[in-house]
Formats: sequence, C-alpha cells, structure tokens
Amino acid sequence: MADEFGWSPSYGSGGSVTPAVSEAQYGDGYSQRVAAGINSIGRQFPVQFNNRTTSEIEAIDAFLSSKNGTDYFLWTPPGKAQIKVICKEWSFTWRGYDKTGLSATFKQVFDP
Repeated sequence: MADEFGWSPSYGSGGSVTPAVSEAQYGDGYSQRVAAGINSIGRQFPVQFNNRTTSEIEAIDAFLSSKNGTDYFLWTPPGKAQIKVICKEWSFTWRGYDKTGLSATFKQVFDP
C-alpha cells in the first residue's frame, strides 16, 4: 500500500490540466485530433507550504526524499478525490525564525 501525503497546501496553490492529444495535420488545412492513451488527462499541482515551522518542513522534505522522485504516493487535492502523484522537485524558502516554506510540483501518475 502506498504512503499518503498528509499535509495540506497553503491557500493560493493550484493545478493545471494538460490533455495528451495526438494530432494529424492534413495539407488542405484540416486536422484530426484524438486522445492519446486511456489516461489522457494529466494533472499537475504546483503546491506551496508557506510559513510552516522548520520541523514541519523537515518532515515534508523527509517524506518527499523517501520517495526519491520515482515512487508514487497518495494525495488528496483540495475538493477532489485522492490520486496517485510523484514529486521530482521541491525547493525551500526561509522566512524568518522558525518560519520556512516549501514549494513542490505534484504530477498525477496512473501506475497500477
């Protein structure tokens, strides 16, 4: 069973949707499009964890590091159903004494 990411992102975090589409262009100006694959709607979520304690950011960092950018984990986007995601990159922001931030991008995957 996959681990679940249990921290809630800060307000202002969002997401984007990029459908995978195969397109054929014809010489007469027409084109034809079709969804590429059975899971053609991929989602990405640039999330932020602002003004958190250093220990909370360290815990998030340890969780993401344990996945090594390759293993998926379960995450529930605000107002959505739980999905499988990976995180290949994240960064830190120091905001003052014991106030730290972390930014990451969660990418939906469709692993079995």
